[in-house]
Amino acid sequence: MGVMSLSYMLGDAIIRLVLGVLLNAGLTWQNLFYVCAVIGGSMLIPGFFTLKNSPKAVGEKEPDSSVKNVYKKGILLIKFEPESQIS
Repeated sequence: MGVMSLSYMLGDAIIRLVLGVLLNAGLTWQNLFYVCAVIGGSMLIPGFFTLKNSPKAVGEKEPDSSVKNVYKKGILLIKFEPESQIS
């Protein structure tokens, strides 16, 4: 969790510095939107191929669910019954 939190803070600080340098170099604020799109797209492509949806996708077993969890193995334990008559 600490690494994930740190990545958001460092990423924000680094991109502010990079975009500030680009503004001082003469780019317009409209051009910065294109720069952000290129940076985001360049991070999206490797993430699409390397990030997996679940442990099962990389050959690991799913973690055990907690007894306090209302969902157990994808089945809802609380039964929802809508009222049959609406007046």
